[in-house]
Parts: sequence; C-alpha cells; structure tokens
Amino acid sequence: MEVTSPPTVVPVPIQLKVVAVNAEFFEKTYAVREDFTGPFSRELEIIIPFDYRETGCKVYGGKWIDTKLVKTQYQHFNDKRKDGAYLFCVGVPESFPKMENVILENIRTAENMLIAYEMYQTGQTKTLELKAYSHGNKGIDEYRKDRKKYKGK
Repeated sequence: MEVTSPPTVVPVPIQLKVVAVNAEFFEKTYAVREDFTGPFSRELEIIIPFDYRETGCKVYGGKWIDTKLVKTQYQHFNDKRKDGAYLFCVGVPESFPKMENVILENIRTAENMLIAYEMYQTGQTKTLELKAYSHGNKGIDEYRKDRKKYKGK
C-alpha cells in the first residue's frame, strides 16, 4: 500500500494505491507484489473522501477489463477515467454506514470484482460470479430485501 497525502493548507482526500490481495493468500503463497500487477493487475487507487463512512470510497482499477467481452448487466462500474481505470461500484449507499471498516470492505469488494472479471473474461466461468446489486433504486431495493432476509423483520 502506498499513501498519498500532500502537505497543503487546504484539506484534500487521502489517496491509497494498493494491490488488492487477501493478506492470508499472499503469505501462504509467498507471493510478491509483481505477481499481481501483470496482465490482470489487481492494482487499485482508492480515494477516501471526508465523509467516507457515509458515502464509501472511490475505487479505481481494472484497466484491463474489456467491456466488449462483459455483458452490460455484469458491468459494475460507474465511470472510466482517461487513464483507462474504471470507477467500481463497491456498494449500495445504505451499506456504507453499516460497515465496520469501510475502506477495507471497499478494497475487498474491488478485489472480488477483479477476480470475477478475470475468471469471466478468460473463460474460466460462463457468468460473472459476484454478489452484486443493480445500479440505482433497483439495487437499493435488492439490498433492503437482502438485509431483511438475513436480519429478519
């Protein structure tokens, strides 16, 4: 992880550059950073806004994702920067205040997304194997139904 917080009088959001890999997996395989920065890179840029506990983080990555190979309903990102990085949709707005560690959960979600896109794009799976909600109000409704299902009424 690399943290960027420029010295300035005007407060700005902190930026993290991370390689999204589960630490346990990383240790068990004796991996090095470069093992996860190749053709299907797990490098992410995280921008942490001041109100991140309520709004979540902005998570960019997956420059290698070929949207021509990924069905529209499987595209869980909201925007694409000029450098090719996608802004991942890492949660429903209602979910962020309920998270114990918003930053870590946003990174974990993005890691799972990158793994799922790699497997789908390389033909290892026929569908995108990812727990994801639709965008907009439909996704908010899906999230609320799931919360009721797991927490009861």
